[in-house]
Amino acid sequence: MSEGRFHTMGSAPFNGRGHDGPRVEIIFQKKLELLLIVSIDTKRMRGHLNRRKFIGTMGLAAASGVVPTLGASAHKNSKLRILQVGVGGMMGGVDRQGLIGHPKVEFAGLCDINKNNLDAVSRQIPKAKTYSDCRDAYEKDLDDYDAVLICTPDHAHALFALHALANDKHLFLQKPVVHQLEEVGMLKKALAAKPGLVTQMGNQRSAHTGRNQAIAILKSGTLGKVKSAWAWINHTMERSRFDQAWIEKYPVTNPIPKHMSWDLWKNGCKENVPYSDDLTHIKWRSYWEFGSGDLGDWCCHLLDIIYLALDLDVPIAVQTDTPMASNAVGHSTYNHSRITFNPTAYTTAGNFIVHYSDAAHPPCAQTGLPPGTRFGNCYTLFACENGTLVVSADGDISIFQNGKKVDLPRPEVAGHSHWHDWVDNCLGAKKELLGRLDLGVRVTEAGQLAVKATRYPNRELVWNSKECRFKDDPPNKTILRRSYRDGFKPPAEFI
Repeated sequence: MSEGRFHTMGSAPFNGRGHDGPRVEIIFQKKLELLLIVSIDTKRMRGHLNRRKFIGTMGLAAASGVVPTLGASAHKNSKLRILQVGVGGMMGGVDRQGLIGHPKVEFAGLCDINKNNLDAVSRQIPKAKTYSDCRDAYEKDLDDYDAVLICTPDHAHALFALHALANDKHLFLQKPVVHQLEEVGMLKKALAAKPGLVTQMGNQRSAHTGRNQAIAILKSGTLGKVKSAWAWINHTMERSRFDQAWIEKYPVTNPIPKHMSWDLWKNGCKENVPYSDDLTHIKWRSYWEFGSGDLGDWCCHLLDIIYLALDLDVPIAVQTDTPMASNAVGHSTYNHSRITFNPTAYTTAGNFIVHYSDAAHPPCAQTGLPPGTRFGNCYTLFACENGTLVVSADGDISIFQNGKKVDLPRPEVAGHSHWHDWVDNCLGAKKELLGRLDLGVRVTEAGQLAVKATRYPNRELVWNSKECRFKDDPPNKTILRRSYRDGFKPPAEFI
């Protein structure tokens, strides 16, 4: 595969008129509101407005610094045409079903390296074009799509997401949104360069009413300022979806099935990893090159509410304690991470600590819980000046004051549809997106810091988010980035 495989992507600079598209004039009226006037050169267009070229031109306008509103009228008689990258797996099906129920959604393209998965979904959506190599879709047909849905394993997220944004496509990206710390900076840069695009992280729990009530309670000051936050996953990594922790060898090699493209599945990974059914099906999360362990898998479900409730900025340090450092092959377990932030208006004075752990590391006794209180799997706790609030990943709230559980009034919050709100915004609406991607990339940064710090356990690593580097080596040489294979490199403009 040639190095320039993705480098043919992109469009000509915006100059107000596409080669065969509409002429776009932007004028100011009262109150500095932007109005978009579209006039069609009927001779050049031959009486036909190419809707996809029009949407592409709008994206280029955003990239040029002029951000017109994508009004619903622009899509009044059309649908949001989605290209799905990664159609198999649990979340591939969940996200597709969540989106396909919207009356103005059309799944127009399907891509998967597993032909069996691709064929099965294609039978359900026979009009959609299919691809085994997603780069073919991007290079040849991307003008046919308005948005991209990415449901691949973690290690492939950045490549497809960054190229979608580079080509002015709305984006729905599964969590954790990137796999490498350097990719965090790339995605932040891409989002800043494309403010006119609608982007969403695949975190369906963000729409749960209880979670948003918890955020409102914390912001109201009813419980005072927050002293510390705790999030935990109450099980070890060794279970059906994961391989054993600290594994030093890849799984037993199997013959590559005819329906699988192993070379494409590896994506940007340069390492000569042998094919295994365990890797391609679900246990890839256990491996350093492809997944992010339990801490990476759950960070966006457990830490996002802390960012939203407390207006956290970027982490300034991380320390992950674990019995034994993770290695170049497998992730660790029994991890307890301390992620340090500067204080905010909602936290007490001094550096603010988020404790994030897996494998039954319960919150300490100083969090205000009554003695013997236990919670199950996947919770977030806020230890406040005047009480303690605990919320599950699914939005169940418990509040404690003076050592007793209490019932405080639950504020009314707006209802949300995780999938449909994103579609509506792509079509011009102005709904609040609770799982927006600019939040997702920040939360992923904290989660990936906790994950990568397992290589240097029991040691505080001072982090400079803006420069994407640690204060001291050797972590900068080992846990910041990957070296991508030719043909699988991110867009140069975001590196």
